[in-house]
Amino acid sequence: MAEFEAIQEAATFDKENEAKSYRELFTNKTSFRRLFLACSLQASVQMTGVSAIQYYSVEIFSQIGISGNDTLKYQAISSILAVLAQFACLMFIDKFGRRWPLILGNIGNGICFIISTILLARYPPGSTSNSAASWAFIVVGCWLFNITFSSTVGPLSWIIPVSDCTLLREDR
Repeated sequence: MAEFEAIQEAATFDKENEAKSYRELFTNKTSFRRLFLACSLQASVQMTGVSAIQYYSVEIFSQIGISGNDTLKYQAISSILAVLAQFACLMFIDKFGRRWPLILGNIGNGICFIISTILLARYPPGSTSNSAASWAFIVVGCWLFNITFSSTVGPLSWIIPVSDCTLLREDR
């Protein structure tokens, strides 16, 4: 019953404080904050390049010397890791909150990109047969990135905008 009452209170609060027009989305501080938060989260997720990594990883793997069915196998591993990481996010998000996992996830993604960039600069695809560098790129640039993204930034970019104001205030 307590949970039902909390949901009713949140729905009543949202109804009383909702934007009555598109203009109010930009003039009301609370509405604008929620609009800005939702739009900036979605834009920042797209700017990570996660779609390119997930959709073109088979081609990326082949360019670093992985051949044939192994590219599909490594992409399947990446996809399984992503699903497990998303499940972990759903299981633990209420325990850890939303703000810090999002911040730490973005830091983790940035570290993965820095390491991947260093590997690609030092061992360009096709110019070296360094299998250790190729494996490091697969593990860090694809798998570890996919885990950090899918356990934090990916799901949170959808969870945070639909959270009610009280949840947003609690995570400050």
